[in-house]
Amino acid sequence: MLITLAGLDSEFESAKRANAAFASNWGCVKDWTETSRYEEATESKARDLIEAISNDPDGVLKWVQRSW
Repeated sequence: MLITLAGLDSEFESAKRANAAFASNWGCVKDWTETSRYEEATESKARDLIEAISNDPDGVLKWVQRSW
């Protein structure tokens, strides 16, 4: 996992323990792969994924940006 390669394991685990919304968002995002983007999904599932990534302040992208 890229988190391990970046040396962010401890910070990532702490963020998930401290923030239930972030942990939930991570749960939605973690199974995405470059091949899954070609699979059919419901509009609801697609919207959930976008929200989990982009939510401010608890989205996965926001955490990546803060940890950069």
